This record gives sequence, C-alpha cells and structure tokens, in this order.
Amino acid sequence: MNNIAVCLRGEVRNWNYIKDAVFKFYEDIGYSVDYYYATWDLPYLNQKELDATFSNRKLVQGVLCPLGNDRRRWGSFLGPAFLSSHLKLNKRYDLVVDTRFDVVPIRFPWEDIIAPPADMEIQTSHVEHRWNHEEFENDPTALGTNDMWAVMNYATWDQFNYRLPVLYDYWIDKINKKTIPTINEIGVTIVLRKMNFKTSQCRWMTNYLTRPTIIDVFPKSTDITHHDWRRVFDDGYENWGNLDATAKRKYCIEQNINFKDYGL
Repeated sequence: MNNIAVCLRGEVRNWNYIKDAVFKFYEDIGYSVDYYYATWDLPYLNQKELDATFSNRKLVQGVLCPLGNDRRRWGSFLGPAFLSSHLKLNKRYDLVVDTRFDVVPIRFPWEDIIAPPADMEIQTSHVEHRWNHEEFENDPTALGTNDMWAVMNYATWDQFNYRLPVLYDYWIDKINKKTIPTINEIGVTIVLRKMNFKTSQCRWMTNYLTRPTIIDVFPKSTDITHHDWRRVFDDGYENWGNLDATAKRKYCIEQNINFKDYGL
C-alpha cells in the first residue's frame, strides 16, 4: 500500500500506551502514512504534548473541536461523525482509516493481500448482531456497523464525512417519537443504508478496545497479537470494569490519563 491516512478521533484516553502498536501496524502495511486527529477541546488537554507523541511521524492535522453547550448530545453515536467531519485530507490516499485513540489494530498473518474497498464500501473490523431493533425485526440479515475502526478508499471517505446530518436527523426523529432512542451500531447501519453505503467485515485485520489495566496483561501494546482477543476483552470488561473509582484513578495517574476521560 503506497499512501495511508489514519484519522484518529475521540478522547485521547490511553493513547500513550496504544500509539506504539498503532504506528507499527500502519507503517508495516504502508509506504507512506499520514496521521490526522480530532478530539475535544477540553481544558486539561495539552495539544503540544499530544502532538509530540507523533514525533518522527507525519502529523498532517490535529484539531481540537468545540464542545458546544451540551456535549452529551454528541455522545458515542454522533460524536465520531462530528469529530471526523473536522478533518480535511490534504491529498488522495490509497486507504483511509477512521478509528479511535484507544484501540489496538491487529493484522491477520495469513492474509497477504490488502485490497482497498470499492467505492461506497466501508469495511469494519467486525459487525454487531442486533436482532431486537424494530426497524429490522423481520430482517434476519440485519447487522450493526461497529464504529471503532473503519477503512475505505479516498472517494468513499469524502462521502462518509457527510454522514453527521443524516445521523443527527435519525437521532432527533427517535427522540421526537418519545421512544427510548436506539442509538447503537444498528442505528449507524440504518444511516449508512440511507446514504447508499455498503458495509462489510474486513478480512485482513481486527482491533481490540483497551482500558488502562491492559498494561498489567501486556506491558507493551506491540505484544498483543490476533491470539489475544479473549485476554483483552476480559481485561476491559472484568479487570477494569470491576475496579472502583479509587483504583481506576490510580491507573490513570500512573499513565498520565485525565480522570475525566473515563468519567471519574
């Protein structure tokens, strides 16, 4: 792969731990890798320190996005689209990645060929089964689109970055119906279908969402392999999930993570 754009968005969280695995992954599959990021303009965030973590890499754009009057309205459903919409790619790329600051990408070693998705195709690391959604209750093929990591070609990225208004209309429509908004992966699928996108599962990689306790299981992020999904999953949901706030703060202090990034 000649040129890759890696677009990171969301809270920075445990990026200082993740970054070595991220850099190694993309620089192993791409001749030239450009990095972009968009995160929230939070009082405690030091942009110079964040930019310094990309030392010896090509950081093309780093954006701090305004919170607005009510950050909660963006949340995990609208937030990724809102942040990504602030990124402007400065050239055409063979592959564009839209991902978070806290996931480790993992290559499947048995897959040698990495082909860019077709126009209007978005590949994600995995898909979510959500059968209990009223709009798809009679559709056995209904799958949710996971938003932790997505890859596409340059032309598709240009269209993908206009998804926020459609997502927002869907979100408002759910609220106006006075139902509990089903704002999850299947909601993303609904919007992408409305925009004529095709979604599929990427066959040459996966990724793992991490929490600060992962450092006890894997001292270095580059040690995580495709065999380790269960250990990473259990760590996030068991080790981190079962800690009280005091213990979580201890991990954050040791890794220079702001408490608010994890709602502490």
